[in-house]
Amino acid sequence: MGGTSFSSSSSYSSLSSSTYAYAILKLQVGSSNTGRSLQRDLNRIAESADISTSKGFNYVLQETIVALLWHSDYCISGYSSVTIIVAARGVPDLPLIKSNEQLKKAFQKLASISSSNIMGVEVLWTPQKEDDSLTEQQMLKDYPLLRPL
Repeated sequence: MGGTSFSSSSSYSSLSSSTYAYAILKLQVGSSNTGRSLQRDLNRIAESADISTSKGFNYVLQETIVALLWHSDYCISGYSSVTIIVAARGVPDLPLIKSNEQLKKAFQKLASISSSNIMGVEVLWTPQKEDDSLTEQQMLKDYPLLRPL
């Protein structure tokens, strides 16, 4: 039994300098389908990642996407929000997300970015404590751009 999933429209910014042309991609996902085990997985990824290399950034990106997909079918009474920000060269736009299928496609696009093109990755999630969650009211107040899928 699934809960309500939320996802904002994704963001894409293209930047260039005399040395590099790159994009900043942002995908924010909120879900009632996440829980303590997702928070535990995200904490594990953050603690074990070596983000001094592009391979380390790729590890964070890949593992975060796998964790979000893995936990997409669980339902609890609370909510969590996960934001993935990627700076990379040669990346496609993320689609406007209006369905779970489009969310999975956005995950696939992020996962397909070559580690040699990744310049940085940041994953933010709230709440971080494994025994904590947001109420639906908190979720809607703190993340007004998230929309039901």
